Amino acid sequence: MLVRWRAFWLDWRRIYGYNIAMKKTAPSALTAASKTPRRPMEIHLTGYEVVEKRANQAGTSGRIYVPRAWIGKLVRAVRVER
Repeated sequence: MLVRWRAFWLDWRRIYGYNIAMKKTAPSALTAASKTPRRPMEIHLTGYEVVEKRANQAGTSGRIYVPRAWIGKLVRAVRVER
């Protein structure tokens, strides 16, 4: 039983990004993306529809409402104002 629990724990830790000290590890891409760049960058996206909206406050973060047809689809948001 202990072997099963250990295997489950190691898989869970790998999937959810926890290190041995039980602190959530931040991927380097997120750390780099959280810093605001000094100048705008050019981004090329390929997609099916575009909706331009202003983000609303939702607790301590922001929220953008998208059409109901987009539920379950992959959506990308790009900030265009500094």
